[in-house]
Amino acid sequence: MANGRDELQQKVHNEKVAARDALSKFQRFKLKRKVFFIHGWSDEANVCWTYRYTDQDTIKDWVDKLIINKDDMVHYVKLLRDETKAKVSYDRFNNVILDIDDDETYYYENFFQFADLLKYKINCHRSTETEEIDLVCHSMGGLDSVAAIAVDKETDTTKTIYYPYLKGVNRLITVSTPHQGSPEAKLANNKIAKLILHKSKYIGMQGANMSIDLDYMRLVNSLDVKNRLLERVSSMHMFGGGSDLVVPEYSYKISTSGLTKDNYTIYPVWNLATHSQVMGITQDVRMALEIFKLLSQ
Repeated sequence: MANGRDELQQKVHNEKVAARDALSKFQRFKLKRKVFFIHGWSDEANVCWTYRYTDQDTIKDWVDKLIINKDDMVHYVKLLRDETKAKVSYDRFNNVILDIDDDETYYYENFFQFADLLKYKINCHRSTETEEIDLVCHSMGGLDSVAAIAVDKETDTTKTIYYPYLKGVNRLITVSTPHQGSPEAKLANNKIAKLILHKSKYIGMQGANMSIDLDYMRLVNSLDVKNRLLERVSSMHMFGGGSDLVVPEYSYKISTSGLTKDNYTIYPVWNLATHSQVMGITQDVRMALEIFKLLSQ
């Protein structure tokens, strides 16, 4: 058993060395469209694309090295109303902590509210609301994006969508997004999680609303919404981590039964990539290589 684990760790190490080498030799390129990196749920996730958990380069580091026209073309969205209130620090385990208690989004109750904020944030950076863009989303950020693109305030039963749907999305890339819900989401309301997550019932509700069996997940997983999503994007790409307990292998994929379009790609999971923090998938150089391959096309 130990030998098998050692072999897997060596395999992953070799994959990361190869990916880093490939990225180091990657031809610098110009983006054809603006790209928005969107974070997931909870405080530390706000900085998952830009802050280092290890000595490995972040997505932002690779953006700075590889993208020629990054200024005004690359945006790291923080789903906070007032980004100046976010204070970043590290705990004794080198985990990133973001203090957002003073921002009104701290009191949101579900990812549909973040979806509406996402529309506003993105449209502030576009010349028109139909200008083509690419989205790269981690975790709940993918659910925010799906809801922003495919849930319609006129036809869908929800009281939390107010703005028209997000138009002009060319490529939607989701990374460890619980498309079919997270089995761990129910833990967001237990006593231990409340202690960890600032003792806030609101933070707990945000997490719990990613549960497989709740109305928000049922709506984004409905056949109408999924087909609408694929009609409104040019392509969709889904990635997951092999050691992700929050979003297990089945959950990072959309359920494909009954879909009328096949403009989606589901990629194999990355072995030993966890959901976040030190071994998290957003810090994984294998993931970075695949993202830059897509963005350079």
